[in-house]
Amino acid sequence: MDRLTLSNNEIHTDAGIWILKNGNPKELISDDCDEYEYFKKLAEYEDLEEQGKLRIFPCSIGDTVYRINKGAKQPIIPLQVLNFKIFNNNLVESFKMECVDEWDAGYSYYKTDIGRDVFITRPEAEAKLKG
Repeated sequence: MDRLTLSNNEIHTDAGIWILKNGNPKELISDDCDEYEYFKKLAEYEDLEEQGKLRIFPCSIGDTVYRINKGAKQPIIPLQVLNFKIFNNNLVESFKMECVDEWDAGYSYYKTDIGRDVFITRPEAEAKLKG
């Protein structure tokens, strides 16, 4: 996604945050404007994203995800997300999600497993089980 802001460090003019439209500075939000802190935070997140320091995962640690166990007494098994491990595979960044079920059995799923072997919501798992 294209940047929506430029920080004052990138355009050396007035103090403030530049709002972009089509990649070009459109409006300067000065530090005395009510919305300044919101745009400053957005600029910080955009900087982190450009530096490769911002990761977005499909769920959070502690969330419940669901795996399918076709033909079993309990065909949809809830799992708790324990952590994510980030790695590079042939210069492509990916992650592994580690989970545990109610019996403390551990499971690991890669990014490519989501939507195929493990599901973020129960309705997604139910739809896959039916289909």
